[in-house]
Amino acid sequence: MLGLFFLQKRGALVGLKNTTSQYGSVAKWIHWITALCFLLAYITIHYSHRLEFRSPEYMTVIYLHASLGITVGVLFLPRLIWRLINPEPELDPAPKWQHRAAKSAHWALYFVLIAMPLTGWFGFGIPWFEYFGMFEIPSFLGTGIFETPLVTNLGLTFEEWEAPLDYFHKNIMGQKVLILLLLVHIGAALYHHFGAKDDTLRRMLPGGNPRC
Repeated sequence: MLGLFFLQKRGALVGLKNTTSQYGSVAKWIHWITALCFLLAYITIHYSHRLEFRSPEYMTVIYLHASLGITVGVLFLPRLIWRLINPEPELDPAPKWQHRAAKSAHWALYFVLIAMPLTGWFGFGIPWFEYFGMFEIPSFLGTGIFETPLVTNLGLTFEEWEAPLDYFHKNIMGQKVLILLLLVHIGAALYHHFGAKDDTLRRMLPGGNPRC
């Protein structure tokens, strides 16, 4: 009985971890939750443009956008650690340039995963926001750090501090880099699934199993 118990536990752990042919449940869940949060964050910020600035409805949507962004940022560290301590599934046969391009695109996405939440948090013009309506989280402005010599010695007002962060967050990352990377990422996944007909997409889908 004890041996059976440990075998069951080992089987459950194996299902959580990556293998040479398949991503485990942890990697899959982090990937798809992050993707969903990114998509919803993008939708909410564009929807906010239709609302009256600073109206109650506008603030609700902005808080939701910030909550989604913080979730993406919080998931980044366990995602990175899990990638480093777990073996990556073996790559499907492809030219070396495709493997290099895929690796470069993944690390570029990792940069976006941390740069977007951080610039959003540092440049958030409200001292705090409600995390999904459950509790308050201070922004950089609300921590009081901006009033310390660390920042005041720079001789900047918060508007001057916020402007480049806001431009980077919205105009460079949000309107250019992020869209380009997502199109490349999605396009490559669809190519592998329908064009190359390999397991690249299948191994990341919930419940997906590689072809035998």
